[in-house]
Amino acid sequence: MGTDSASGGIYDFATIIGVPKSLKELGMNESDLDLAAKETVERTPYNPKAVDEKSVREMLQHAFEGKRPVPF
Repeated sequence: MGTDSASGGIYDFATIIGVPKSLKELGMNESDLDLAAKETVERTPYNPKAVDEKSVREMLQHAFEGKRPVPF
């Protein structure tokens, strides 16, 4: 895909084909992001990188706004 980031490449492809790229465009309410972050942390049995509510909430905010993902 010509990128060093799989998620960024998918985002770029979504832009090219004109599909929704944000949680907002998909109908999610910004007021639900805190609950989504909390439930994600509570329901994640294993992840190679530590998962905490603050970082998940930040990631969800970026997804809500439709920002291009960056590798972490």
